[in-house]
Parts: sequence; structure tokens; C-alpha cells
Amino acid sequence: MEWDESQEFPVHIFKELGKMGMMGVLVPEEYGGTGLSYFEYNAIIQEIAQVCGSIGLSVAAHNSLCTNHILTFGNEEQKKKYLPKLATAEHIGAWGLTEPNTGSDAGNMKTVAVRDGDDWILNGTKSWITHGKSGDIAVVVTRTGEPRAKNNSTCFIVERGIAGFTAGKKENKLGMLGYPEDSVGRLMTPDYVYVYAHNTVEQVFETIRKHGKNSETTDVIYVIDEYGELLDDIRIRDVILASPDKTVEELMDERVVALNVNDDQEHANTIFKMNNRVALPVTDDNNKLLGIVTIDDMLWVANEEFSEDMQKMGGTEALSELLTASVMQHFEHEIQKAVVLALFVPLIISSGGNSGSQASTLIIQAMAVGEITISHWWRVLRREILSGLMLGAVLGIIGFIRVIVWHSIVPDLYGEHFVRIGLAVGFSLVGVVLWGTLSGSMLPLLLKRLGADPAVSSAPFVATLVDVTGLLIYFSAAYFFLQGILL
Repeated sequence: MEWDESQEFPVHIFKELGKMGMMGVLVPEEYGGTGLSYFEYNAIIQEIAQVCGSIGLSVAAHNSLCTNHILTFGNEEQKKKYLPKLATAEHIGAWGLTEPNTGSDAGNMKTVAVRDGDDWILNGTKSWITHGKSGDIAVVVTRTGEPRAKNNSTCFIVERGIAGFTAGKKENKLGMLGYPEDSVGRLMTPDYVYVYAHNTVEQVFETIRKHGKNSETTDVIYVIDEYGELLDDIRIRDVILASPDKTVEELMDERVVALNVNDDQEHANTIFKMNNRVALPVTDDNNKLLGIVTIDDMLWVANEEFSEDMQKMGGTEALSELLTASVMQHFEHEIQKAVVLALFVPLIISSGGNSGSQASTLIIQAMAVGEITISHWWRVLRREILSGLMLGAVLGIIGFIRVIVWHSIVPDLYGEHFVRIGLAVGFSLVGVVLWGTLSGSMLPLLLKRLGADPAVSSAPFVATLVDVTGLLIYFSAAYFFLQGILL
């Protein structure tokens, strides 16, 4: 990473690799190479990449893209001239294919080669070329025929220093850093403005004028030391209001909030909500500043997460109906004996499902903003037991009174055992509501502890779980109170 930031190419490392034969792995010994097979070559690249992915990529580009093309398609004179120096890393090889506007479409290259007597004149631009600035030899793909025509491409060996050949500055790119999927590293941009603590306000403005146009945002300026470690971030408002001769160090409050490059994107979204920032710096494990993530990126993440959660919820409705029907079928014999029990099934299902969904929604929201963590499970459990018992008792009493009132209006509706039916309904409501609140509050914490997404336990999923188990509680209570009478 330090080499990337300083645009330094560690030639000495490749010289050592050349001495060990790793820069000419596939080159036959007659041309100064090691003469190994692709099996050994693959093993070498994997071992190097485990230590440093950038070096592994460079070794692969040198061996495969430049050296191997000369070995495979070059004439004998070219092989004898270039391969020995490439195999020992006396020369570093590059491969020029990708272009700014046509990408890697070899059949439609904008770089053209036109014959001029016994010579060829190459004209064009290449980008994202590994070793493009540091390489001694480049195999450059050009178009020598009409676009899209057959056999219209030709590769030329271009030596550094040849007339008309220039190499620009290295552009930052993140594609080969290999950050985990859904990590902050996949979101961050390297386009930001940074200054040093000893810079004056006037120097900060000069830096902004120079680099601000290509920066993702200039609302926040980042302060680093000479090693690239993040020290602080300062808002542009503070810079504007400060006197020109004031130093950045005097403006620093050292209250910077940073994201780790391997942090989960949902975690980053939570940090943004808690700190009300338009952008946050991204650092590695050594506090080196790698890039920034803006609020626009977080809005995109939030939208993606919401869509994902909705998709997860969508399948639970059909599952709920299937499982509920299965439970009803299991108690079909009891329902035939006491049809009146079926009248209260909607009440039981809705009461348990609503209490569970409400508890789940509140817990997930509290977890999202950082008010509750897994370590708070016991405190949450105690409170949910209390609230579940209180709410269940209220609904149970209302359910019991409803049975009594309706019996007084329609005496034949529930029969002579209406009190026992009322007790079955009342106690079932207490049990179902208590179970709903406990399931809704504990399931998100449990899933979080297991490393799963708590969103999958949101309202529809909890409602499905409580609906099914609620019916079991209801019919079990009914069997207890009505055994030997109606059942």
C-alpha cells in the first residue's frame, strides 16, 4: 500500500525474484528461464500473493502477459534478444491492451499502427497498464486493419525510451485489493483531499484548488501524518472561518470517526446514523487512510438492504399459511367436537402475531441505532416478560369478558360451559402474547449472535412463528379446560 501511495515501484524485490527464477518461470532454460510448467507457475503465484497481492499480480503480469507472449508468438531473433533479460528481471515487462474508451476490446482498438516503409508508426493511448510506467519492455496491442475485421490486431514490442513513447502518472484503482464482499472497502473511493498537520490554512486552500475538482467531496478535509496515518478530519467551514496563517494542527479537535476497510456495510450505515456525517474516512488495521465513504454511498446501501429485507419477508406469508393449515389439520378432531373453538382462532393468531411483530420491530430498530447489543439480552428478556404478562393479562381479561357478555346476549352461542371456554381463551391469550413478545425480542439477538442478519426475524417471520405456536398453545389450553366435557 505504501508503494501504491508513493507511486514507487520496488525494483529491488523483482531483481531478487529474478535471481530465484520466478520472473521467467515458463521460459525455457535455453533462453535463461526456469523452464517449469503451469502447475509450478500457479503454485508460485499463489504463494507470493498470500504475502502481497500486488507483487503477485506484478509477477503474473510480467510472466504471462509480456514474457509469455514473446515466447509464444515472437520470432527467434526477438526471443534471444528479450527473453533472457525478462527471465532475470533485468528488464520488467508490461502488456498494453486496455484503452480509455474501448476498454479491452482487442477488435476495436483506437491505438493504430501504420506501416512507414520498413517501419511501423504507432499512435494511441493505453490505460490501467501494470508496469506501464516502470516497465522496460511493453507488448502493445494495436489495430492494423479495419475495426471488427478478421485478423485486424497486431502486437508490437515497444522499448522504454523509444521516440514518441511517454508514460503518465499512476492512477489509483481499488479493483485488485480484494476486499470482502459487502465490506466498506468495496464502497470507498480514493478521491479525497488530504493535508498535513503543519500546513497553513492558505496551503489547505491551495491543495483544494489543485485536487478538489476530482475529489468526491470537499466538505471534509482529512489530516494525515508523513506515514499516511489518519490524524483527524476538519470541516471546510472551519477552514473558511480560520485566518490564513493558522495551521491545521490548531484546527484539529481529534474527534475523528473512521471506518475500517473490512467493516460490514450495514455497520457503516449505523455509524453514519449515529454521527451525522456527510463522509467518513476509511482506514486499514494500521490506521492508514485508504479512502472515504460518502452519505450517497450509504443511501445506496440502505436501499439495497431494504430491498433484500423485503425479499426475505415475501416468502414468509405462504409459509405461514402452510404451517397454520397443518396445525389446524392436526386438531381437526377437537374442532369437530367443539366447533366453538374455531371462532377464537383469528383472535389468538392476531394477538400473538401483533405482539411478536411489535417486539421484533422495536428490537431491530434499537439494534440498528446501537441502543441495544447482544450483551443486553438479559435486561431485554426481563422487560419483555413483564410487558408480555401485563399485555397478555389485559387481553386475556378482555377475551374472558367478551365470552361472558356474548353468552348473556346469545345464550346458545357457547353452550352451558361458556365459563370454561372463556377461561381457555383468556389463558391462551396470556400465553400467546407472552410467547410473542419473547420470540420477537430474543430471536433478533439470537440471530445476531449466530452471525446472521436480524432482519430475517422481522415482523412477518416472527408472526409466522407465533401464529403456529400460538395455535398449539390455544388448543392445549382448550384441551386442559374442556377435557372430559367437550373434548
